[in-house]
Amino acid sequence: MARQRIQAATNEELLPTVARVFVNAYGQTARGTIRTTNEDQFLIASLNRQLDVIQTSLDERDCAALGAHSQGWVFLVADGMGGHAAGEEASALAVETTMRFIRETMPWFVRLGPEEAEEAEDALRSIIRECHRAVREEAEERTDQREMGTTLTLAYVRWPELFVVHAGDSRCYLLREGELQQITRDHTLAQDLAERTDVDPEELESSRMANVLTRAVGGGRQTTPDPAVYRSTLMDRDTLLLCSDGLTNMVSDERILNLLSGEGFANARCQELVEAAMEGGGRDNITVLVASFEDFAERQQAS
Repeated sequence: MARQRIQAATNEELLPTVARVFVNAYGQTARGTIRTTNEDQFLIASLNRQLDVIQTSLDERDCAALGAHSQGWVFLVADGMGGHAAGEEASALAVETTMRFIRETMPWFVRLGPEEAEEAEDALRSIIRECHRAVREEAEERTDQREMGTTLTLAYVRWPELFVVHAGDSRCYLLREGELQQITRDHTLAQDLAERTDVDPEELESSRMANVLTRAVGGGRQTTPDPAVYRSTLMDRDTLLLCSDGLTNMVSDERILNLLSGEGFANARCQELVEAAMEGGGRDNITVLVASFEDFAERQQAS
């Protein structure tokens, strides 16, 4: 089988340092071997006095200049759904709405400290709700795209604090000291059933219930989703992986761990992960975003 050309948005950028931290991040997306369109989107941005877009799957004209001193970072993956062009438009609208929301609240984000953790969580939930409203309004104007919707997984980092807000079955993983932890919980009927019964989760993953979302942005839902927010503290050499289910349905967690633990910059690991999903069948759009953190001050203190 001829290998499909894998698309990556723009060239790799090494994100600027904040205080003592070096961040290497990269995103990559591919249509897969079956789908005729790519409904996934991703975003990598740094927070300064404004939102500086480092890399995105949106048109390049949406990219701003790279700032010199970052106060934090935003990483986002969205997997659209709805058929026709609905999914592609929904995921793009979610990214655009997120950028606009953050730009409007930027002074608050830059001032964020540990004591404002609850405010941070509320603000991130508001992003999901605003995206849901925007997608619903767009769907109401298009009678043939009433079911347009998207997953949305967003990680906000102000070192060393990590906040992840999430709706759908795109995932965020944390790689730390050789162990891979899934931070997010899939919002699917299969996941709900696995938690309520003794059914083997691996059996449910191959069932139709694995494709039925219980939470999403838009997707014909009148009720605004109750987004889940996860909070953690990052450490030196931690790596985040955000991805659509086009990766996790094709590649085992063990294989993801092996590839994510490899040497080299984030772009090399993204390439390997996307290629693994293609080799596994590539039955869906594939999007991966890798962000690795190096705290040099912490290393100096330890030595």
